[in-house]
Amino acid sequence: MLSATSFFDAFERPRKGRRSEKDRAYFDGTELPPFLPANIFQTYKNAAILEDNDEMLSEIVDVLGWAVPSQFYDGGTLRTGYRSSLLVKMCELYSRAKDKGILKENQIHLGDKAQILLYAFANVGLDGLIYEATGYSRDPKYKGLRVLVNQYLAEGIQKWTKTFPNKFFDCLDKLYGNEKTTSRNRPLYYARFINKYIYDPIERGHVKKELDRLNITDDGKRKARFHQWLSERGKNELILQMGQVMGIMQPASSLRNFKGRFERLGQPSLFTEEQWEEIEKKQG
Repeated sequence: MLSATSFFDAFERPRKGRRSEKDRAYFDGTELPPFLPANIFQTYKNAAILEDNDEMLSEIVDVLGWAVPSQFYDGGTLRTGYRSSLLVKMCELYSRAKDKGILKENQIHLGDKAQILLYAFANVGLDGLIYEATGYSRDPKYKGLRVLVNQYLAEGIQKWTKTFPNKFFDCLDKLYGNEKTTSRNRPLYYARFINKYIYDPIERGHVKKELDRLNITDDGKRKARFHQWLSERGKNELILQMGQVMGIMQPASSLRNFKGRFERLGQPSLFTEEQWEEIEKKQG
């Protein structure tokens, strides 16, 4: 079960507090949870009617069918929440709306977030993402940041496997205006790009710091590729981050354009701000 706050966090939307009766939102007579924007449903319904698309109308009904709150016990506390399937259904609808180009300017970021989350569900799994987002703060054996970082690391150097696809480097060649490069002649600043936009955003750079400690010797040499130190979970997160970045690289017309898109999109974390505060407090 997910709280309403979890849905706001998933799409990086601020929560404005408890709604009064006059602020409650309805769509076709159904009261919507506070995290479901009625205007997106109206936009989607209008497009479905225009296209005479029954499948799109069914998607709306499907989302609304899951948007029913349930009560559950969290420890000894009775709470209200929603089934995690609702998050998947929301993402599917938002993603399709974005692909069809029917979202308004102030709705596009929701489509972007939805597509990132769908990629994550496919590569890490819904249960895995929810565990990452909520599990540690409730684990009685919680040991702070060390527990988190260790989830990403394998025991020792793993066998090398191709991790960064050629298409990723084709995008880099385009952004920097270079002729096609190969593994034998790629410039060093490609490595800096990978560190900054792929590794550093993973859990606020804490995983990269540990990789530096493990992989870089006192004389500055590297024992292996960074990804050879990653566990299965770490590799999944790396692939997720790479997919997000490639999604920004591909339509970008230049390096400057890429940086602007990257900053606007932001990077989702599997932890909320409150959980990070707890992690860093325990670390300190």
